[in-house]
Amino acid sequence: MIGASTDRRRRVLGWGACCELAGVAALAILAASCEPASQAYDSQTKGASASQSPKKTSPDGGESDSPPMTIRGNNPVVAQPEIERVPAVKPRAVAVQPPHDVDDTGHKIAAHLPDAPRHPATEPEIHLSDQHEKATLLHVGDTLPDVVVTTIGGEERRLKDLLGQRLTALMFWNEDNPYAAEQFRRMQREILAPYAEYGVRVVAVHVGPLPENFRRVLGNPPPSVSILVDPEQALFRQLATARLPRTWLLDSDGRVVWLDLEYSRATARNVDNAIQWSLNAASK
Repeated sequence: MIGASTDRRRRVLGWGACCELAGVAALAILAASCEPASQAYDSQTKGASASQSPKKTSPDGGESDSPPMTIRGNNPVVAQPEIERVPAVKPRAVAVQPPHDVDDTGHKIAAHLPDAPRHPATEPEIHLSDQHEKATLLHVGDTLPDVVVTTIGGEERRLKDLLGQRLTALMFWNEDNPYAAEQFRRMQREILAPYAEYGVRVVAVHVGPLPENFRRVLGNPPPSVSILVDPEQALFRQLATARLPRTWLLDSDGRVVWLDLEYSRATARNVDNAIQWSLNAASK
C-alpha cells in the first residue's frame, strides 16, 4: 500500500510539471508572434507622421520639416513656436480742461459750463429764531458788499472777484469751533465734488487768528475754493454779529439766495437742496 501511494504521487507531480512547461512555451510563442506586428505598426505610424508633416523651404532652397516634431511613445508632439512679447503701452496723460476759458493771466473771460443734472429739489426755506434773525445782517435778496479781503497767502483781493460763475457758498468758520471745523472739512465732499464743474465755488473765511498748525488743518485745498483770513472779524461783522458757523449761498452777482447758521447733517442736506434748486432754476 505504501509503495502504490508513492507511485501515484509521483505521477501527479510529473503531470503538473508538464502542464507548467507547456504553458510557458505557449506564452513564448504568442509573444514572438505579436512582436513583428507591433514593430510593423510602429514603423507605419512613424512613416505616416513623417509623410504628413508640413514642409518648409530652407534658406538654401531645400525642404525641411516645419514645425519640428518629437515622438513620445506613439503620439507625435508638435513643438510650439515662441510667442513674441509686445511691450506694454503706457496710457497717454490727458490734460483736464477747466470749466471756464481763461486768458494768459488766468482771469475768466467766458463761461462755458455744462448744465447741471436736474435732481428733485424743493424751494429752500430758512428757519431762524428771533435771536438768530437779529444776529443776521445779510438776508435773502441782499447783495454782498464789495470789500477787499485777504487770502491765506497774504494777497489782497476783491471779494466779488472770488465768486463762482453760478453759485458761491460763503462759509465763516473757526478751527476752535468743532461744528465749524467739521463743516470746513466736509466742504470738498458735500459741495465741491458734486458741483464744482457746474460753476459752484466755496469761499471759506477763517474768523479770528489762525492756529499755529493751520497748514495741517487746511491740507491741500482744491483750486475751486478760496480760503480767506479775518483775524479782526472786520468782514464777519458786516454780515452778522455772532454765531459760527454760518453759510450764505450767493448767485453770480453776489446776491443772497439762501442762508443758514450752525452745522449738522440737516444743514448739509439743506445746502445741497439749495444748490440743486438754484442750478435747476438757472437752467430753465
